[in-house]
This record gives sequence, C-alpha cells and structure tokens, in this order.
Amino acid sequence: MADKIGLGEAAQALMDQFGPRLEAGRNEGRRLMAGALHERFGIASREARRLIDGLEHAASIRWIEGHSSTAQAPVIPGDVGYWQLQPA
Repeated sequence: MADKIGLGEAAQALMDQFGPRLEAGRNEGRRLMAGALHERFGIASREARRLIDGLEHAASIRWIEGHSSTAQAPVIPGDVGYWQLQPA
C-alpha cells in the first residue's frame, strides 16, 4: 500500500492536518508529520519517514530556521523555527 502513496497525496494530507505552517522544532516536526502520515494512510513508520524525506527533497516541506521571542531558556540550534508546508 505504501508504494501507492505519492508525494502529492502525502503533501495534501499534511496540509489537511497541519495547515501551511507547523510550529515545531526540526526533529519534532519531522516526527509529527511522519506520525500523521502513518495514521492517515496506515503505513509503517519507516515508510512515513521516507515520504517526509521525499517531500523535503522536493521542497514541498521546508524547515525555516528562526528565532523565538518566547524562548525562555537557551535552545539547541535547529530547534527554533517552523515547517512550511505546501502542496506538491
């Protein structure tokens, strides 16, 4: 079943779930998006992570590094920003 899920379908599923912007750390966002694909399509977590890799490579999802004015404690580089999502 997993090989039947295209990048366009996966990108649209993420847009439906999260909208155009996912406020999460880089790794947390990847985990959340893979989890959403896993749940939506009933695919293995490994396949969901592969789809996330493919979407990132195709620039359908992009990590936008940023600064948080709400951060109270020092943050790990790569943990402040958001994921920008768009249809493939």
